[in-house]
Amino acid sequence: MEGLLDTFVDGSPKIAYAVGGVVVAAASVVVIRKLLLKQKAKENPRDTVILHQIGRGPYAPSLTPFAVKLETYLRMARIPYQNVHGLKVSSKGKVPWIEYNGKAVADSTLCIDFLNICTGSLLYSATNMTTTKPLLSKRRR
Repeated sequence: MEGLLDTFVDGSPKIAYAVGGVVVAAASVVVIRKLLLKQKAKENPRDTVILHQIGRGPYAPSLTPFAVKLETYLRMARIPYQNVHGLKVSSKGKVPWIEYNGKAVADSTLCIDFLNICTGSLLYSATNMTTTKPLLSKRRR
């Protein structure tokens, strides 16, 4: 037992090399797992919208009004969707964004217009809302 303790106290280079080798081996295993063995992308059900948004609070639907707008549209149009909470942003750097049948779309208004085209739902369209005439076009006297 004393011989083993003397080896650690002595500070011989063999121990330093052994400890260094273990540290390098452990670090390389972590790097290999992170870089080379990435998890395969999860297969999402066909015709299901994957809504990427930031995490929710315990009593609030979302921290961003754009995610609330998009999720409300999906509920009202009865389009099947799944929430993915996290800080992953779209290719344009925006949150929320959706994936629909392998296509990624950012910006809530563009998402709604895209879903109107793909699903045939005309529940809400930003372009239709601005071009339609008001119900009461003439002022009553």
